[in-house]
Amino acid sequence: MQYPSRLALAGLIAAALGTTAAYAAEPEQLQHGVDARGEITMSARLNHSDGSRSRLYQLEIGERELVSFNLSGALRGQLSLFDGEQLVARTDGEQPVSLALRAPRSGEYTVAVSGADASAFGPYVLRSQVLNGWDGQPLRTGGEIMDWVDGSASIPLRIDRRGMYTISLQSEQFDTMLRIVGEGVDTTDDDGGDNTNSRLGVILDPGSYTLTVSGWGDSGQGLYTLGVESRAIPAGLNQGGTIRPGNAVQGAYQGLPLSYRFSLRDRQLVTIDMRSSDIDSLLTLRGPGVERRDDDGGEGLDSRLIQVLEPGEYTIEASAATGGAGLFSLSVAAEAVPEGTGGGPLAIGETAERVLLPDATDRYTLTVETEGEYAINMASSQFDSWLELYDGEGNEIAADDDGGGGLDARIRMRLAPGEYRIDASAISGGGRYRISID
Repeated sequence: MQYPSRLALAGLIAAALGTTAAYAAEPEQLQHGVDARGEITMSARLNHSDGSRSRLYQLEIGERELVSFNLSGALRGQLSLFDGEQLVARTDGEQPVSLALRAPRSGEYTVAVSGADASAFGPYVLRSQVLNGWDGQPLRTGGEIMDWVDGSASIPLRIDRRGMYTISLQSEQFDTMLRIVGEGVDTTDDDGGDNTNSRLGVILDPGSYTLTVSGWGDSGQGLYTLGVESRAIPAGLNQGGTIRPGNAVQGAYQGLPLSYRFSLRDRQLVTIDMRSSDIDSLLTLRGPGVERRDDDGGEGLDSRLIQVLEPGEYTIEASAATGGAGLFSLSVAAEAVPEGTGGGPLAIGETAERVLLPDATDRYTLTVETEGEYAINMASSQFDSWLELYDGEGNEIAADDDGGGGLDARIRMRLAPGEYRIDASAISGGGRYRISID
């Protein structure tokens, strides 16, 4: 294959950058590990498409070499990398500026240092270096690799003993996605690590697994690091079963919901907490006339459900809102129902003065004997009211936030004779409120 001359190449890249042949001077030479210092001024090449200015550099890259480029200094800039006349990588204007490439062939490549826009000028330092990328061997406990991905990559993982493992995927150049498959495990994480990095905390048996590295939306281009560390499996790990009110258990979410059961002999105010530093916890509560879900009702990404529950058997489903895997704690607390809270029967024409506990839901029962149009009102000067109406089979038939004026809620609709349920809660917080039906 015959490659263009340096002068012709500069002209091709100048065209790609939106410049004219008048600015197509020969690129400067760039050496790995040696800083190239320059400055973008009004005398630099002009990109007619956006008014920015640029300077060109040329360097040798070997086949399959992993090379990174970093731009520092006062210039608010960006980098573009060309293989011949083809643009193979470009930064998006975010600072700091860096990109990487695993070269598909051995030869000369060209780097363009540009201002981020027409108003970007100043000095800069450009540095390239050859990195030690992944050698193709399976990743093992305690190991870490650095490599470059364009789209997605599959990395084999070998586990020698059963344990709890933390798998971390990090990149400064794209929003990472991490998946592990093998030995009955299949789970994915997006942002379980810091910022947009990925992290999985999984219990693994000895065997072979496949880690898939990609970006959000099955895309991603740039450098990444992937590491595996082990930690002890917590003693007494509970992966589902009975949980008694007043107790707490620790579980490990592995991509599939875990189910826990508890029972109540009396009507009680129940608080359920699911806390985790590994996953965005998600709680679902099911039982007699109850199906509630909470994502971030606790602190940060923790979940919390508070509700007055009738005697009976209940199931808690512990999972994650955004995928991932890791340890969590689950606790159930039950106490006597405070006076004026929790709901109860509500008669037509009645106005009740009640107290809503923070993050709780008060539940009322309603019997309609005569078909007609009814208005359910919930008003408070202390919080933003929220009303939900369910039929006798538990299907939601209406909901309202601010239909009563201001932050008060109102549901107005025609009801047939039958049994109904009203859930009264708040967008956030709690306090005193009035509820009535006319």
